[in-house]
This record gives sequence, structure tokens and C-alpha cells, in this order.
Amino acid sequence: MNLEKIKANKKIKKLNESRIFLPKSPVYCKICFKEIKDDNFIDFFRCNDFICYDCYLKLCPYLKKQKFENVSITRLYLKNEFLTGLVFQYCKGNDYELKNIFLSYYGPYLRSLYKYYEIYYLKTQYDNIGDRQFLKSKEIYSPLRIKEIKNIKDLQENSKILIVGIASEYHQNYLESISYFEKFKPKKIEMLLLY
Repeated sequence: MNLEKIKANKKIKKLNESRIFLPKSPVYCKICFKEIKDDNFIDFFRCNDFICYDCYLKLCPYLKKQKFENVSITRLYLKNEFLTGLVFQYCKGNDYELKNIFLSYYGPYLRSLYKYYEIYYLKTQYDNIGDRQFLKSKEIYSPLRIKEIKNIKDLQENSKILIVGIASEYHQNYLESISYFEKFKPKKIEMLLLY
């Protein structure tokens, strides 16, 4: 009996020693395909490994809140060619691997900020294009892990609503959704947009 325990302990010890010295596999940026190295402070504390810091800066981070008709609108990025090209590649080209890059640096902050909200995904003009039909904004904002509004009629008063979308160019859709949700007398309505 003791001999079996000694052999089992040796195997466990050997296994634990081999785990300690395993080399870390390289992680590559999903935009430029360069290896992501922990060579600056932000990369060292990053939460996920989707894009490098240089590509993040090319996206023109903005993260500003603006008020519009009692609704707080948060935009994550400034509109630029690089960002719109990636959004177009993701939405129209169905490049599903790009879904995680947009919230890669903002994810933990937004998750804590909108923890007690219920999320509503706005449809984009690209949602029903091609063979793979899926709600593009739902996939982009899925890392937030917020309760989804599945049936709007089940909304209760004093609930917090987060309306998410991709571009700020579709003002009419946003205004219609805001006016529709105001009928349910929510405590707060906020909007989160990529650009």
C-alpha cells in the first residue's frame, strides 16, 4: 500500500515539475499577425490576447460619453479608415475571427460598468448578407456577458437598458429604439457604439 502511494506521489511530483517549465506558446495579433510580446505596461496587464498595442492605437481609441435626449451615448473609437475597414471585413466578409478585437482592451472595464444592465442588440445593414447569417453586434458585444433582452414585453419598470450597435451613422434606428424603450419607464437608458 505504501509503495503504491510513493509511486503515485512521484508521478504527481514529476507532472507538476513538467508544468512549471513549459514554455509559453506565442500569441499573435489578429490584425497584423505579429507576435504579441509583453514589452510595455499595457501589454503586460492585458486581459486577453487578440490585438497588439500598435493595432489598438490604429483603431483610434476614444471612449467618451455624450448626452443626447436624456440618453448617455458612449463611443469606443473615433471613425477612421482602418476601423471601418475591419468592421466591413467582419460584417460583410463574415470574418468571424475579428469579433473579439473591438472590445479587447475595453472588455473588463465595460463589463464592470454595465454589470446590472439588460442589453439590446441593434441590427446592422450587414446582418442578413451571405451564407452565414448572424447578428453581428451580438457577437461583438458577447464578451460583456450581460443579460439579454429576449422579449421586450417582459421588461419591468426601473430596469437599466443598454442599447448596443456598431456605427453612429444610423441615427434613425437609435432614435426609434430609444423612444420605444421609454414606454417601459426604465430607470436608465444608455447606448454603446463602436464609432
